[in-house]
Amino acid sequence: MNAAKRKRVRQIVAAFQKYVATYSDQAHYDEYTDRILIDDFLYGIGLALDPEQYRMADGYERFKAVLRVHLDPPEVSPETPSTASTSDPLNEVQP
Repeated sequence: MNAAKRKRVRQIVAAFQKYVATYSDQAHYDEYTDRILIDDFLYGIGLALDPEQYRMADGYERFKAVLRVHLDPPEVSPETPSTASTSDPLNEVQP
């Protein structure tokens, strides 16, 4: 992994850690359902990955679409070379 990629990963981790560290500042967070918690933490992951593209409700919808492809990638036949880097947007190299 090159230095730019390592730097980006550190930035993503730091952003997600900050998101999680401030989560308990929300009023009544301890009354949230499991579904709300999962959605909130997935949203935080999206924000950490790309705060411009994945912010607000429409950004979260874009992130969920990317996440669906990541969790259920298209089938790759043994005769076809792997398309992991092209079929999974999360594998794309970011600046």
